[in-house]
Amino acid sequence: MPKICTGCGATVSRRDCHRNRYGEYICRGCQAVGIRHSPRYFGRRTAKWLRPRLWLVIPFAGLVVLLLWAFYTAVMKVNFFRLIQNIVGT
Repeated sequence: MPKICTGCGATVSRRDCHRNRYGEYICRGCQAVGIRHSPRYFGRRTAKWLRPRLWLVIPFAGLVVLLLWAFYTAVMKVNFFRLIQNIVGT
């Protein structure tokens, strides 16, 4: 049964390739060069790792932005800068 090498994309027989721990088939030529897995695996793994963390980070970042906006609005409404100038007297 022919398999497709994930390293080079060539069609090789099952005897001439190796199935790595990620379920990808790597031909002997790619193994000899030093290819152990495809870069696509790391993209999928990173996306899988990042997705649940983004669900935590995005609302927290939105809350921080909202609090900073509220603080900035309060500072500009009270005009603390003019108040400090009046206290210092310059």
